[in-house]
Amino acid sequence: MSQLSESGMTKARRFSWFLLVSISIVFANYWLTRHTPSMLLGNVAVPPAWPVLVDTLLIIPLIYLLMFRRNGRRVWIGAAMMVGTGALIANFILPDHSVPWLDNLRVVRNIVAGLFALTELALLSVVSRVIYKLYRSGEDAEAAIESGFRNRFGDSSIARLLTFEARMWFYALFAPKTYMAGPRAEERFSYHLKDGHASNQQGFIVLILIELPILHVLLMLFWSPLIAWIVSLMTVWGLCFLIGEYRASSRRQTSMDDDSVRVRFGLLPELEIPLAQIDRVDRSVVTVGRRLTGAVRFCDSGNPNIVIHLKQAIAAPNLFGSARMVDRVFLGLDKPQVFVDRLDDRLKALQLRQNAAS
Repeated sequence: MSQLSESGMTKARRFSWFLLVSISIVFANYWLTRHTPSMLLGNVAVPPAWPVLVDTLLIIPLIYLLMFRRNGRRVWIGAAMMVGTGALIANFILPDHSVPWLDNLRVVRNIVAGLFALTELALLSVVSRVIYKLYRSGEDAEAAIESGFRNRFGDSSIARLLTFEARMWFYALFAPKTYMAGPRAEERFSYHLKDGHASNQQGFIVLILIELPILHVLLMLFWSPLIAWIVSLMTVWGLCFLIGEYRASSRRQTSMDDDSVRVRFGLLPELEIPLAQIDRVDRSVVTVGRRLTGAVRFCDSGNPNIVIHLKQAIAAPNLFGSARMVDRVFLGLDKPQVFVDRLDDRLKALQLRQNAAS
């Protein structure tokens, strides 16, 4: 079973706290710049620029250095990126007349936006090459994408994010109807028909397609062409994500073999559960919250109809690499009783093998 190392989980928690603190500092500066109390202004008409510059160019990078000081030379690269990002944020927060030299950073902002677009195109190129090679060799595309980024970047947050992004483009643009994630010998169980799960996703896609041109025209007329194009491009990216999620829901199915159950749901990372860790499996008829303590939920439409009880807690990873320990896994499948029966059969067979071996 693929579990996250303790160090990886610790780094993910630190990064989550760093994001929370940094976003709080940025929003506090944004609010104070536009709603500065009169007692702080004194005799000046506009708030000074130096507090914003100190927070974005010094405090946030220093927090990053302190929280990730054990990362060696990479922490200095990250801190330099924090300084560049802080300069762009300061350019957004401060009025144009506050710090004239920040106007030059608009060029940097455009460069960053261009690099983001180039990154997306590079990911598309990587996925396209992988698909072509796999088409000729007959290997599993998703496994090859994940192993490629993991070999290049290790078990890091950037590897997981790039894997997720590449997975999204693969299912949105390339995955054929006959493609199924995972080894071909596995027994698969679908979930896209439960409570109209796939139909709901399809409805959202249609609504966005209808709304996109209308929103673009309204933003151009009543705001600015630049904002209209930025919002439209972000909406197109979101549309590609929904299409990838929709197509993945029928191609990334939960599966099992004689050793484990592999839970796949949409574009989320796969959760592998060894059969030896499963205590029992039952039908679920209760309402289950999305943030239930000690449990993970794989169901969007309606309530889960299966619960897998584990002998001991395992790490359930999320997109950013952090994980929480869970001892129950709730699933929503199209044919829950078939899944329960087949898993019971495999658990009994595993018990017989263990008894014979002992």
